[in-house]
Amino acid sequence: MVVLFNLPPTKLFGVKSEGMVFASDSAALLSPDECEIGEKIS
Repeated sequence: MVVLFNLPPTKLFGVKSEGMVFASDSAALLSPDECEIGEKIS
């Protein structure tokens, strides 16, 4: 299972943060050279 959650913009330590949370139930991650931009994760 993969979860991607876009957080609303907020200030952290006085700096605007536009963060995202990405979590997986597996420790195996794709490296950027193994996938294309915008590629669907399955």
